[in-house]
Amino acid sequence: MFRYIMPLNKKAKRLLESSPMDWNREYPKDNSLEWMDVTERKTKHSIPKPPFSYTDARYNLKNIGYNSNTLEEFLV
Repeated sequence: MFRYIMPLNKKAKRLLESSPMDWNREYPKDNSLEWMDVTERKTKHSIPKPPFSYTDARYNLKNIGYNSNTLEEFLV
């Protein structure tokens, strides 16, 4: 999941710019994701993207498929 920070005012923008983090607008893309297996704390290694499905879901089952519209249908 990508999370972006957008400052709400000039003071917040200056605060972000003065932090040691390198904040820029080069947002990560899906192909730049790296998946790691850290099941054992001593070793971690890169793995291919794991498959995703709702078959093993245990929580919020009523929300799965609640709004199955496409983005185009949503924007109309």
